[in-house]
Amino acid sequence: MSGSHSRESDGAARADDGGRDAWTIEAIQAVTRAAGRPGGIESVIVELARRLGAWVALIDATGRTRRQHPGGLPADAADALRDEVDAVLRRGARVATTVRAGGTPVSLQTLGDGRQLRGVLAIASDGLTPEQRMVAATVAAMASLALARRHRLGQAGARLRAAVAELLTTPDAELTHRAARELQESLPPAPVAVATARVGTRSPHPATDWLDERADDAPQAVFFARLGEELVVLTDAAEAGALDELAEAFGLTVGAAEADRYRDLGRALDRARRARDDASVSGLTGVVRDGAPHLGARTDTADVLTALDGERALVLARRQLAPLVEHDEARATRLVPTLRAWLDADCSNDGTARALGVHRHTVRARLDLAQRLLGRDLGSFATRAELWAALRALP
Repeated sequence: MSGSHSRESDGAARADDGGRDAWTIEAIQAVTRAAGRPGGIESVIVELARRLGAWVALIDATGRTRRQHPGGLPADAADALRDEVDAVLRRGARVATTVRAGGTPVSLQTLGDGRQLRGVLAIASDGLTPEQRMVAATVAAMASLALARRHRLGQAGARLRAAVAELLTTPDAELTHRAARELQESLPPAPVAVATARVGTRSPHPATDWLDERADDAPQAVFFARLGEELVVLTDAAEAGALDELAEAFGLTVGAAEADRYRDLGRALDRARRARDDASVSGLTGVVRDGAPHLGARTDTADVLTALDGERALVLARRQLAPLVEHDEARATRLVPTLRAWLDADCSNDGTARALGVHRHTVRARLDLAQRLLGRDLGSFATRAELWAALRALP
């Protein structure tokens, strides 16, 4: 009797195993077919959500949700999840973990390798079965490849836009005119507003993703390019409000000027840069248009230094230095004191090491980490000046 019962149990187990295997194979085939549909990896995310019966999202390296299905999480859960994802991406290490976002359990799987994270696959679930985890892992691998390919294409497009921007802003007005005429189908019609903002070395910067979407929504109305640490944007009159939205969304100081003709674009960009730099000295954010009065017009040194002691300067300083402060608090590191000592030592590693009583290699390692966390080039004078001002504003 017991032998018969054992054989029946073994048979039931094999049947269950066969059913789970069949589900896994069918699900993997389904997500693979979805990859060939319009939308590519975004279609895969929809198919995975259907197969799991759960909310699934693809989040890129900037923290932007590329695709989610079905719908979205409640506002409180979405905000909490954004903070969790930002923390995972800042750490820069591969991880598979489960977090609670506003009471909702969410599984997070990083995409990419240890050298470069490409994003996160998020699944709202109390717990996945081994079969579901296998399908999710398959999708994570597909998403990693798709985001890496998208990143390479994005880099190629960025280099092309940068070349176009440099061509359009050359001092040779006739060359600019000819280039604009050849590229007129891809550029906003004159007159245009030309704007510029410093965005540091972070790549990709979330502002460029935002502009990508804006350009998709308004073809021929918006053109942008990254020139080193500078972001240059061209808009037509109808899209001029996009500059204010850009500055507000990312806390940027944006200088802007008008060009009636493309042959005048180079001079207009120079005016926009002066407006931006004047405003930056006073710690202003937002759009500062050429010729408009603003605090940056002050030239008295005492007025500039006094402005660093104001409440607004403190808010801006805390925002700019937040990645370092948070890292110091979480990891018991000393990035902020090291950066302060380095700037006080005229950016000398040896002088900083003597002041802190550590080895110069320790100083260099801390500065490298600070540079990565800030997304800024510490070799740039403008970056050093801004960080010096931010550190002076802190109590």
